Amino acid sequence: MSFDLPTWVVTYALWSGNRAPANWLPNDALLNIRQWLLDMHRTSVNYEAPHEPLPTSLSMPHEVAQATALAWDFPDGCVPWAANAAAEQHLSADASAWAFVTLCNWHVSNGQVTMGDPAHLQIDSNTDIQLFEAMQGFFAQDGIALYPYAPGQWLAQSDVFAHLPTASLDRVIGRNIDPWLVGGATPTGPATLLRRLQNEMQMLLYTHEVNANRGLAINSLWWHGAGALPSSAKTSLAKANTTNLPQPSTLQTFNEPHLKAISDLRKVQTDPWAWFKQAVTDFNSNRKRVLQPGLVAVLDESMSAWKPRADKLGGLPNISFIMRKPKPLGTEFKTAVDADTGIMTYLEIQEGRDPMRCKQHAAELGVTSACVLRAAVAAFQPGATICGDSWFSSVKVSFCKTF
Repeated sequence: MSFDLPTWVVTYALWSGNRAPANWLPNDALLNIRQWLLDMHRTSVNYEAPHEPLPTSLSMPHEVAQATALAWDFPDGCVPWAANAAAEQHLSADASAWAFVTLCNWHVSNGQVTMGDPAHLQIDSNTDIQLFEAMQGFFAQDGIALYPYAPGQWLAQSDVFAHLPTASLDRVIGRNIDPWLVGGATPTGPATLLRRLQNEMQMLLYTHEVNANRGLAINSLWWHGAGALPSSAKTSLAKANTTNLPQPSTLQTFNEPHLKAISDLRKVQTDPWAWFKQAVTDFNSNRKRVLQPGLVAVLDESMSAWKPRADKLGGLPNISFIMRKPKPLGTEFKTAVDADTGIMTYLEIQEGRDPMRCKQHAAELGVTSACVLRAAVAAFQPGATICGDSWFSSVKVSFCKTF
């Protein structure tokens, strides 16, 4: 795999052969991800080979890809993410070994113990401090120095973490923990110490007051990201980028908010209305959330006369002219108004002839009828009487059953 150019890693993507991802989120989530993908070129797909006796590898594929981009070469389960985090926190400049300690919930059912998602615990800073102070002394007795990192997650420093394979937390969430426990079925050496300490902390958590009023108990911890960074190894600090833009020879891993931000930026390149559309979407969502419309509604159009420039089109992607309007030249909106309150409940930008032909329902109903249907579904409750002038009337609309 080459990282000579800026490279994006799409984590948790399930590919079916050489076709497109088979498990993308529904259309209402990450709305622009499909457009973003159209602009991207897939360079490779990482398929995991079996790792007997485990179901799969200890490290996640995107973690391996990140390590490769940093020129790290570590065995499976020994990618030293905790040591990297310690370096970022300026906790250590030497080659000492570190591990993440993450508080978690183990769910017992039908003789099987399953790892819950630690994010569901919603551990606040006060709870984190109480448990950190309660456990720090026990760790110190076993020669492990403990440092705060984030609520519910700490950094642990000790030689016991050197060359110690551990399962990525993401690998274990939602699964039976047994195959993934540090040391596996027959722990030896440092793994024996850590398994004992883990059991002791489970007993401490069982009686600790922080769990008295919690719906989801904090009942265990997980070791992961263990290992040491050689003095010659570069850390993710080398990827610092004050512009927040990708740089050559750098690999980036993006979560959902990152992907949405990147896809929105690329959307603007092909959709000149993209920057303003979010404001219209937020307006419609807010009105739908706070307003209960009545049973009589009106469809009409409105004009915005604002033009950012003084040229022929005013700097707008599309400009409309409606003679009867007080300000006849500008951006046209189709609007919906609740007749009981006089409150506008819905806006839709009239983007121009070709873009409107690509809107939802336009292919089967035509541009005009599709616009009416979108407004009715978005802004009115079932059974409402919808009024409008002749522009909004058609045979197709009258036979549409979606209302």
